[in-house]
Amino acid sequence: MGRKKYTQPVLTRWGEAFDPKAPLQEYPRPQLWRKSYRLLNGVWEFTVQEEGASRPRCYDDAIVAPFPPESPLSCVKRRPRRGERLWYRRVLEFPHDFLQDKLFCHFGAVDQACTVYLNGYRVGTHKGGYLPFTMDLTPFLHSKKENILEVEAWDDTERGDTAYGQQSRKGEALRYPAYSGIWQTVWLESVPMTYVKGLRITPLYDDAAVRIELTGGPIPEAHVDVLAQGTRVAAGTFDEAGVCRIAMEEFESWTPERPFLYDLRVYAGRDVVESYFAMRKISAVEDEKGRMRFALNNRPYFCAGVLDDGYWPDGLSAPPSDQAIRADLEDVKAMGFNMVRKHQKVESMRWYYHCDRLGLLVFQDMPRGGRPARSERKKPVAGRCDKPSAYFGRRDAGARKRFEEELSELAARLYNTPSVAAYTIFGEGRGQFDALRLTETLWIEDPTRLIDHAAGWCDQGGGDFKSVCALKNGARVRPDRRVLFVSSFGGVGFGPGRAAGGRPCRSEAEFSARLKTVYQKMYEAAQAGASGCVYARLADLPGGCDGLLTADRRTHKTAPEELAGLNRGLRR
Repeated sequence: MGRKKYTQPVLTRWGEAFDPKAPLQEYPRPQLWRKSYRLLNGVWEFTVQEEGASRPRCYDDAIVAPFPPESPLSCVKRRPRRGERLWYRRVLEFPHDFLQDKLFCHFGAVDQACTVYLNGYRVGTHKGGYLPFTMDLTPFLHSKKENILEVEAWDDTERGDTAYGQQSRKGEALRYPAYSGIWQTVWLESVPMTYVKGLRITPLYDDAAVRIELTGGPIPEAHVDVLAQGTRVAAGTFDEAGVCRIAMEEFESWTPERPFLYDLRVYAGRDVVESYFAMRKISAVEDEKGRMRFALNNRPYFCAGVLDDGYWPDGLSAPPSDQAIRADLEDVKAMGFNMVRKHQKVESMRWYYHCDRLGLLVFQDMPRGGRPARSERKKPVAGRCDKPSAYFGRRDAGARKRFEEELSELAARLYNTPSVAAYTIFGEGRGQFDALRLTETLWIEDPTRLIDHAAGWCDQGGGDFKSVCALKNGARVRPDRRVLFVSSFGGVGFGPGRAAGGRPCRSEAEFSARLKTVYQKMYEAAQAGASGCVYARLADLPGGCDGLLTADRRTHKTAPEELAGLNRGLRR
């Protein structure tokens, strides 16, 4: 793909309406909810300094968090350059009755690394731009003076050893502009000395039960209620190991067609938290012809999916509002899709929450990492592409180790999420190394989901899927002992820019005709035994025109009902 400079200073309708003093005000962690929280989204003091400079004495700008400084919605007057440090500053304010025994500051995500200070004291450092982390502010609090929170962030993008996904500093078409700093919600939470640190919820579908574990260790006399639409239907008490198994008699299954969720309420002394779960099972089963199929609740289920990059022209990685997230996913449902492949990005928990509630399966990519590859335009010999070679930018042992750590963190973070059905470790071969070993490790860490070890190409023969790419040449579906899956197809372009699937269309009529042509190939793949396919992509990226929606989400390139009809044809 050629490198094409792009500029897209456009706003979505949610970006035009957003309030810079109070953006993204929804509770950020729906699966571990408690009352004692305060959001820190909004205006922070901001400045940029050279690497190695001391902590700033004054801040000469302001930023609207959690939008990256490179994005229009951040309202920053100066864009950071490579190697510079971003500094955020905010005075913490809370009611006198807010503080309990401990005070935490939660960060949804900061790209790529940061150090947190409170009242001039170093609280801690975190590395990794896609995953949440927590800092304990309790030892550094002032009881009678104001408390000042500062965050120093830096971002190496392709030069670092952490995941960076689709970001590019070179202005390449069909990739994100690079972003940095805080890009997901920041919030405070106060808890008693004994509190629920985390939950690990496992639906035991075949046993008609659910297993709930306190991940921070046992808590004496902790117990839990299970509710269905506000009515308690089951209850249990945690044992001395912090585990509770509850029978779920005559339970309601979760499916995209009927996404039924149960609520949880956990009581642990003075601490009360709320969560939710679904009774559903993800597996692979053999059909009547002896072919392996993706299965939901023990029955073969065809996944008609769309690839979602999570790009917003006004917020870059950060959606302009929670309503924008929901509108995107409602569009996906209206187009007849029942699955989303989250491409090279990890979203906020609000995004997964809406997938759970609306009924959309999620195939989750692990964002790519590693140093810039020698070339990504030539397809290597499949048998040679699983080594940490220079070809995939994986000679750096530290970068490989960091990728493994982030993969484990990703699996732990999304374990409780009902909609997440599968993980893609390496997408389109990028950054690939030790794919078979990593697959075995991930199976152990999360045996409740399927794994695509190498989506699209560079197949090593492992994982649960035989995954093929059909962006230009159709899907060559051949018998395999694994589930057959088309991880990307289509890429039909319409509008200015490039398209992954070839020459862009010149008219709406041509676009509609080509959509039907690529779908016909998927009908043939489904007849040959494929369990699903993923249309690439939902919305345009910079320099590209192969989305079903324009980047600002203002225009559907074809009627949703037409796409819904095409997708219904896949599932017959």
